Amino acid sequence: EIVKCMIKKNIAVNNSNIGKNIVNLYKNNGQKIILFCHSKACLETLFALSKDSSSFIKIIQKVVLVQPPLKGAPYLGKTFNKVLDKSWPGVSCLAKDHYTKELENILIYNQSLNPFIEKNLLIIKSYKESVKDVSWILRVPYLIIKSVGYNSDGLVRYKDQSMRIERYQHMTLNLDHSDLFCSGKFSNLSTNARSGIINNILN
Repeated sequence: EIVKCMIKKNIAVNNSNIGKNIVNLYKNNGQKIILFCHSKACLETLFALSKDSSSFIKIIQKVVLVQPPLKGAPYLGKTFNKVLDKSWPGVSCLAKDHYTKELENILIYNQSLNPFIEKNLLIIKSYKESVKDVSWILRVPYLIIKSVGYNSDGLVRYKDQSMRIERYQHMTLNLDHSDLFCSGKFSNLSTNARSGIINNILN
């Protein structure tokens, strides 16, 4: 339910929907939520969190942001621009530094959120050393980004997955952008390997 409109709409629209769904999920289950977010959804979740921080702090136990394009994913648009304009119009919000200032205000300068962020936010960054380990669907953008001297997970540069000041917990894993949340058709990871990584993160 939370991710139904993610692909089609931009961050400004989606963060409101995420917030409502998180609150409803808590009301229905009565348990604190461990929230896993991936890629663009990480940005939408951060905006939702900042809009109603007092409520979310009470109902969220942990937020895990996986491969967040905090400073954008400019090569995504450059590589697939014509295709994405039709199927993913929200991609425009992933332009370089499109939301960097707003995200800095949330992750660095928001005094009311700082204690929660330092204790309960984990950002998982990733990149691949070699193209042979990258899923076939990501090899073209991976090589484009590599050709200009940057490490990436195939879509998001490693350097764009973090803020200049990291007040949150963070770790780096050897993953491409599809590994944790896509099936074997779009990832080189086995289901067992994927499950093992998720369990280690949860633990």
